[in-house]
Amino acid sequence: MGISDKNNLGQYFTPENIAKFMANEITSSPIKPRQILDPCIGKNIFFSFLDSDSTILHGVEIDQNLINHNTEAFFNKSDRNLILGDFIDQEFDNKFDAVIMNPPYTRQEMISVDLKQRLKSIKEEVGIELSAKANLYVYFLLKSLLLLKDKGLLVAITYDSWLYSSFGANLKEYLTYAHNLKEIIHFKNHAFDGVDVGATIIIIEKGSSTSTIKYSEYESANTFSSSSLAQESKDLNSEDLLNFNDYTFSNSKINLQSSIFVPLDNISEKLPWRGTSSPANKYFLFQSHNEDFTPILKKTPQDTYSMTEKDAVYAFSVNPENNLSDNHARLEQIKQTLLECGSEALKQKIAKDPYWFKFPIKPGGEILFNYYFRDNIRFILNKENIATMGNYYNISCPVAIYETFAILNSSLTRYALLRNSKNQGNGLKKIQLYKFNKIPILPLEKFTSEELEMLKKLGNLLANNENVINDINDLVINRYCQLLNLDFDNTRLLIERGQS
Repeated sequence: MGISDKNNLGQYFTPENIAKFMANEITSSPIKPRQILDPCIGKNIFFSFLDSDSTILHGVEIDQNLINHNTEAFFNKSDRNLILGDFIDQEFDNKFDAVIMNPPYTRQEMISVDLKQRLKSIKEEVGIELSAKANLYVYFLLKSLLLLKDKGLLVAITYDSWLYSSFGANLKEYLTYAHNLKEIIHFKNHAFDGVDVGATIIIIEKGSSTSTIKYSEYESANTFSSSSLAQESKDLNSEDLLNFNDYTFSNSKINLQSSIFVPLDNISEKLPWRGTSSPANKYFLFQSHNEDFTPILKKTPQDTYSMTEKDAVYAFSVNPENNLSDNHARLEQIKQTLLECGSEALKQKIAKDPYWFKFPIKPGGEILFNYYFRDNIRFILNKENIATMGNYYNISCPVAIYETFAILNSSLTRYALLRNSKNQGNGLKKIQLYKFNKIPILPLEKFTSEELEMLKKLGNLLANNENVINDINDLVINRYCQLLNLDFDNTRLLIERGQS
């Protein structure tokens, strides 16, 4: 069980209790499916629960190492069809009554350039815009829907990133306006044995729009049973799904929708941006300085609210328009290393792109946020505007920098961040940039001139690592309470509980 590390195929194998439930959704369907497809059979667990005289089963598998004698014997019948190959490349003569699957969870960074080209035809046939960051499982979902008959049923267990990610936004719109997304069963952690990832079972009827989505939530697949669904389910509409986060059903009384707030991107002079990404970070970063190198911030320190060049590493950044001869030997050395031990996608990039090494350094913002975080949520002052790596979001805030810095580090802002972040397992959280940009912030104009002077002082002290968070919280939460006529002590308690 767990992920197959040997081949980057993104294989997570379905627990038996989940597979049995999913198969039952197929067999109990009013359409009485006869032609059933599994695009990635793996260990053939789904079809083991669907083996009957009334079904014709079609299985596809890219990894021949998973096809054992039992699987071969299973498909050695007239009403069984096994295809060895990549589902993405397969063409079928007929449509199916049902599709059941656990598609591969392969991040876009691990998808080869060649496969990305082949995936474009699926997007074009469906007529959907997808981010280049879309996981491979999204394309399995889309192609499976194309292969279904009208009113056919898709039952799939997928990584839950589509609920939270930017690439999931268009997918959610498509699933709800073009199809009937009937049910989502969400395992927030430990969906597969030995792997701490979240997953969703989704049940879709092809060809009719969604009215209400039945949603159920579990901490892990181990706690799931079909008998508990009725007691624990809630109803979502399409809008709820588009705005989904870990706190969709929170009973919080903190009103983050109030007009007193502005989205975070309103307080930045330009739209917040991710830092620099290189073709292969570790090969272009060095601890020692060199005249050809640029200081760049990579790792967030654990004990400070500000960073300077002493916290930086140094990036070897090459502009293709000059210095190629000067840096030829270094580039060749890096190139040979990557050809030996780099990813397949990177090797293909080197083969096809003569400027594969382009590493354009982006400027750094005055305030930074590492979008992967745990309990210690901090905005970091970057007064020297040092460039950052791609794990940082950058905010341009040259005016009233300390006042803004203090507000961003208040519990009220941290509370909003948590409600728009995604649990990555083991206490790690992540917030997508498009959600980060819309985090509700109490703007400077809502504070009195005296409060702004105090925020400036507190922000300066915080940048020098003085312990003033409680003072900032008192000031910001008090202003929030006065604007909405709320009790301070109760509100602060609610905010603190919301961060636990």
